[in-house]
Amino acid sequence: KGVKIFYKQPEPNYHLIPHLDAVCLKGTEAAGSIASDYVRDLNTVVNTFMKMYDIPVIATGGIATKERINELLAMGVSAVGIGTLFASSAESSLSTQAKHKLIESESSTIYDHRRYIRISDYNQEDDKNMTNSLKQGIAGTGGHIYAGTGVSEIRDILPVSAIVARLTDNLSSADEYHHDQ
Repeated sequence: KGVKIFYKQPEPNYHLIPHLDAVCLKGTEAAGSIASDYVRDLNTVVNTFMKMYDIPVIATGGIATKERINELLAMGVSAVGIGTLFASSAESSLSTQAKHKLIESESSTIYDHRRYIRISDYNQEDDKNMTNSLKQGIAGTGGHIYAGTGVSEIRDILPVSAIVARLTDNLSSADEYHHDQ
């Protein structure tokens, strides 16, 4: 057994699913995601999958508030994965310039092609070498960084403990939702 990450909505006859302990589902709200005929918003992906399978789901993509976490728990997910919000944390290895770019950004400033934010003047050559562009973005010297739609919730560079406290204050547990059903 293992955990499988689906980047596309799984098809009902996917042969490995019955052997998995959990599945991580990612919606188009996630950093680096590309919307297509097969990849949908997180709610659609989760609802479609949960109608077909009875396997614990870890939902990822655009999650940055306790309200969104509670919404997903109410849908029946077992856990959530959060990325962009923690990329701005004090402990993150992202450069201070890149963290400030996240703070300044809104969901509408994310370039849709792969959900990214430009750090400084964009060089067309960056498209030809995505690895160098990402390295520059992380270092804050140019290029780009991936960001999910939850970027609009980032207001300051906080320690992870403060981010977790904000996300879990009065948060319902998955057990509460699952026992009520």
